[in-house]
Amino acid sequence: MAAPIPESAAQAGRGRNLAVAVPTALGLIAVVLASLLIQPARWAGPWIFVGLVVVALALALHELIQALGRVGFRVPYSPLVVGAALTQVAAAATGAPGVVVGVFLTLAASMLWRVLEGDYRQTHDAAVPGPGAPVQFRDPGPGGGWEPAGAAADGSGDTGGSGGSGDTGGTAGAASGRSLTQDLYAIAFATVYLPALGALVVLLSFLPDGRWLVLLLVAVPVASDTGGYFAGSHFGKHKLAPLISPKKTWEGLAGSILLALVAGVGGMLLMRQPWYFGVALAVLGALAATLGDLAESLLKRDIGIKDMGSLLPGHGGVLDRVDSILMTAPFFYAVIALFGTKAFG
Repeated sequence: MAAPIPESAAQAGRGRNLAVAVPTALGLIAVVLASLLIQPARWAGPWIFVGLVVVALALALHELIQALGRVGFRVPYSPLVVGAALTQVAAAATGAPGVVVGVFLTLAASMLWRVLEGDYRQTHDAAVPGPGAPVQFRDPGPGGGWEPAGAAADGSGDTGGSGGSGDTGGTAGAASGRSLTQDLYAIAFATVYLPALGALVVLLSFLPDGRWLVLLLVAVPVASDTGGYFAGSHFGKHKLAPLISPKKTWEGLAGSILLALVAGVGGMLLMRQPWYFGVALAVLGALAATLGDLAESLLKRDIGIKDMGSLLPGHGGVLDRVDSILMTAPFFYAVIALFGTKAFG
C-alpha cells in the first residue's frame, strides 16, 4: 500500500478551478449529446456515439500506458487501441458475443505482441518498487503539487505545478522495467479496464431506449461527483479512505448518493419507466463512481502523478473523466439485463 500523502501536499493538489472545469464539462456534455441525438438514419443507430467511444478509449489508453510506463511496465499501444476499436464495433454489430470475442482477441494479440518483443528482463528491486512497496511523497513547496520523493533529483518530477501530470515521472529508475509476467498482468488490466468496460457503454446505447440510458449513465456519475464535492466541502468531517484520498468523507458519499438519486429517479420518470429502476441505478452508480475514483486515485498515487493527463482543462486527462462512467457501466447493464428486459426491450 502506498504511503499516505501529507495533508498539506494533498491540499495543494486537490483544488479544482471551477471557472475552467465547468465550461469544459459543459462542452463534453454537448459533444456526448450531439453524438447520441444526431443519427444519419433511424436504422443506423448511434454509430456516431460509437465513434466517440473509440476516440475516447484511444486517448484514455494512451494516458494509461504512459502512466504505467513511468513505473517500468511495457504495455503495447498499437494492438490495444486497434483491439479496443474493433471490440466497440463488434459490440454495436453483434451485441454481447462480439464483446467477449473482441476482448479475448485484444488480450491475446496484445500479450503476443509483448512476448514477441523479446525483452524478458527481470525486475530490478533496487530500481523499481515491487508490489506493495511504499512510495514516499514530499511537498515541493508553494505552487507545486505533491510528487514522489526523489523525483526532483532525477529530473522526472512535476515541474509544472498542480496543473496536470504532463511528463511527470514515476519512481526513479523505472526505465529498468518490470518482468515479462508483470507486463502481461498490466496488459490484462488495461484490456478489462478500457475496451471491455467501454463496450458495455456501447451495448447500452443500442437498447431501445439506449440513448437515454447512456445519458443517464453519464448523469448519475456527474451528479454523484457534484453532490460529493459540495457535501464534502461544506459538511465533510469523517474520512472515508484517508490513505487513498484524504479529502473524501462519509458526508461527501452521502451527498453523492442523494444527488445521484435525484438524477436516477428523475431520469426514469422522464423515460416513463419504473422509478425503482432509478433508485437501483443511482445507488449502485454512486457507489461504483466513488469506487472508480478511489481506485484511480490509488493507481495515480502509486505511480506518483496527480492526473492521468492534461488534455481537458480543469479536469486532467480523458481517463480522469471517464473512470467513474466506466465503473458504473457494468452495474447499469446488469440491472437492465437482469430486471429491465420487459421495460427496456
